[in-house]
Amino acid sequence: MFMALSSGVHVFTWTIYSGDHGQTDFYVYVNHDIFDATLGDTDNTLHDYDSDSGTMVVSLNGHDNVYMRSAWPAQLT
Repeated sequence: MFMALSSGVHVFTWTIYSGDHGQTDFYVYVNHDIFDATLGDTDNTLHDYDSDSGTMVVSLNGHDNVYMRSAWPAQLT
């Protein structure tokens, strides 16, 4: 979890790896609200590995929290 020490524009980047025949679904939260999502999915071929990268730019207030959480099973609230 990241907590903004002061108000301002922040840039976040991530890379998530999914193994052979794998899938990853993650939501990026600002405080308790979904701000962004990321999905990595491999095909059904032998030794098919995947990674998913993302970048987001967000204006935060001091003490706002940013974190990622698995979205499995995937559903938006």
